[in-house]
Amino acid sequence: MKIDLPPDIKIIVLPLISLLILAVFGVVILKLGFAKFMTQQKQISDTQQEIRVLEQKNTILSSVSPSIAQNANLFSFALPGEDSTAMVISQLRTLSSSTGVVINSMSSRPNTKENIMPGENISLNISGPVTAAFDFLNNLPGIAPLVLVNTAILGQDKSGNSGNSNVDIIINSYWSPYPVTIPATTEPINDLSASEKDMISQMANLKIPVFAEPAPQEATSSRSNPF
Repeated sequence: MKIDLPPDIKIIVLPLISLLILAVFGVVILKLGFAKFMTQQKQISDTQQEIRVLEQKNTILSSVSPSIAQNANLFSFALPGEDSTAMVISQLRTLSSSTGVVINSMSSRPNTKENIMPGENISLNISGPVTAAFDFLNNLPGIAPLVLVNTAILGQDKSGNSGNSNVDIIINSYWSPYPVTIPATTEPINDLSASEKDMISQMANLKIPVFAEPAPQEATSSRSNPF
């Protein structure tokens, strides 16, 4: 049924309806605008936080001594990311040659103890002058990869020479897989402590393995065409 409103009422109702529609649109737009404003505020806050973190990282990295940064790569030799037995054995042979002892036997077996890093137990028997044997033992902490002397039993050389010694040694070598992820750029970092900086500097004094690279051989044949 159609309602016929008086002209005076129509004049009032139509503007009221228009105002109501405008009010509804205004509320919707205001809500959308406020949500957008809050999103932009959060983005600005996150960006400012990232800038503060990056500035903090830049300050810390700028203050790191160049020598510490250069020596940091020695950690890959001190504690390799994979089985280091071959490198340790090579270092033991080099050390025996420089100290004047003879390695009579050497063997290795995996370290099966729980709750420790992967590693090997290396057993070896050396003989030589007593002073040379002590030089060998004293120089073990100075090689890379790092080793831990488990036992060292000093005895007389079986040849009967009173000036020579025979030593049974068991050392432990370790390795540790490298991290598979790195911290996010937005994650703060802590500066190195004095003991950590000192430890990195001490790594510079370790004797790292020497890897020989064979030089390419020139062709000796005088034939220009091998066919």
